[in-house]
Amino acid sequence: FVTFSGKRMSNAVFEAALAGATELGAVEFTFNGGEPLLHPDTVPWCVRAADAGLRTILFTNGTLITKDTAKKIKDAIEKELIE
Repeated sequence: FVTFSGKRMSNAVFEAALAGATELGAVEFTFNGGEPLLHPDTVPWCVRAADAGLRTILFTNGTLITKDTAKKIKDAIEKELIE
């Protein structure tokens, strides 16, 4: 795993960011910065953000997308569009 700071975002930090975003009335939550799919929790976090009612955006170069990852992203997008 390659990062600029040498640190990965923890689940607790993500949950705090998500809670803060929803508390402040955000309508969108964006995942970017380098390649977000390098972090193993990016797809589940995208689902959590969508479940929180936020329009969720994932900027990726696509090189790490597997069939499994694509299905998870597709399922999250379809869920968001249906709701």
